[in-house]
Amino acid sequence: MPNLNFTERVVKDRITKTFDVTSVHNDCYLGKIEWYSPWRRYCFKSITSHTVFDRNCLVEIVVFIDELMSTRSQSK
Repeated sequence: MPNLNFTERVVKDRITKTFDVTSVHNDCYLGKIEWYSPWRRYCFKSITSHTVFDRNCLVEIVVFIDELMSTRSQSK
């Protein structure tokens, strides 16, 4: 059962996609996934250094980013 929701956010004048990450359990905003140019990849950015993630949540984030990167490489 998923712990996180990934919702695309429309960001004006942005080429790459941005996604809000929220908890399924209480709809709490945890951070976002967006393109990080210096690393040339999508990354998760937490809104606070006090956010705690268990293994399952981290795996969900990794799988989602892997899918974004795969889609990006296929579209080129």
